[in-house]
Amino acid sequence: LTDGLYKFYIKCKDDYGNLSGELEIIFNVNLPVTAQIVLPKNSPLSAGIFQLKLITSKPLSQPPSLYYSFDVTDYKSIVLSGSGTNWAGYLDIPSLIGDGIGSFKFSGRDLEGNIGETISSGQLFIVDTKKPPTILTVKAVGSDGSVNLDWYFDHDVDHFNIYKSSS
Repeated sequence: LTDGLYKFYIKCKDDYGNLSGELEIIFNVNLPVTAQIVLPKNSPLSAGIFQLKLITSKPLSQPPSLYYSFDVTDYKSIVLSGSGTNWAGYLDIPSLIGDGIGSFKFSGRDLEGNIGETISSGQLFIVDTKKPPTILTVKAVGSDGSVNLDWYFDHDVDHFNIYKSSS
């Protein structure tokens, strides 16, 4: 069930076919607030400062609390600005982290005073600030209008950028 007021009517029938009177049940569901964290790009994140968005499942009475950690013990606070269900802040990833997994912790209070701490999506993010090793041996053979490059690199990489210069 989602937040809201629910009304149900119940009638019972016994084994002999006798019907009871109608019973009305009314109850209210008020779930704790949850959050989604949206980062500006897909993992892995490199070193730098990234603006993130925090979207809550319902309006909040005050700015939520958001913390991040790279070791699940030392959490750093992220100052958030915004209102209602839309909040924004900055995540700082230092270059000394290396590679690993970061995590967030959240707490928010809705307009009725209920506190929620569940992050429904975006709780974990991958970090990779390690630079790949340098290619040490490159063989270049020039021909008419082109250059053929050959090298050996014993690491798994996504792509290489090759630049040309007139000197």
